[in-house]
Amino acid sequence: MGAVLRKRGLSPDRMISSPARRALNTAKLIAAQIGFPVSQIAVDDRIYLAEATSLLALIQGLPDDSNQTILFGHNPGFTELVNALTETGIDNVPTCGVAAIEFAVDTWAAVSPAAGRLKFFDYPKQHRSSES
Repeated sequence: MGAVLRKRGLSPDRMISSPARRALNTAKLIAAQIGFPVSQIAVDDRIYLAEATSLLALIQGLPDDSNQTILFGHNPGFTELVNALTETGIDNVPTCGVAAIEFAVDTWAAVSPAAGRLKFFDYPKQHRSSES
């Protein structure tokens, strides 16, 4: 998925991961593929098994000098968060799935339910159909 994100021009200034081994390993792999310094990945215990409301609070507390942030975590909280922020009705954000959400706000504190626009939703199985 890192190559896909690189092609999409994703250039985060912040990456935050759950401390869980799989989430953190995924964050490191993607960081390396998109040119983000692996040493700058932040680990936040609040992401581990968090519900959507906790994840929203984490987003609202992001520093405003960050324009593009990537979070790495777990379901069901991430699927619930995407649906709460965008009202898109996604059934499931699969393993290594990416939901890119844009907000027309001036501060992270202003992010609220239904305030986001789903820019894209991508996941590994979308890129395997021609390989089988």
